[in-house]
Amino acid sequence: MAKRVFSAVVVGLVLTAGLAWALSEADIGGVWIQATFNQRIQVANILSREFKIDPGKLLECLEKVFADPANGNMTIRDAAQKCKAQQ
Repeated sequence: MAKRVFSAVVVGLVLTAGLAWALSEADIGGVWIQATFNQRIQVANILSREFKIDPGKLLECLEKVFADPANGNMTIRDAAQKCKAQQ
């Protein structure tokens, strides 16, 4: 009985942690690719305010940067700085 309760608690915690995962600017391109579109928009909005870039243009640029597998280990912040430099 105790094993079942423990298992249920562990499964519940894993499911909750999985749902609470969020994308951040410190994540790398490989994580960006796996993130939901809404999470990508949130991070692009935050970085666009900081770098004073149009959020739509930044999102489009980040998508292009991370479409190249060679940029998979670049952080999202570094990619945003690269996008800013290209303007």
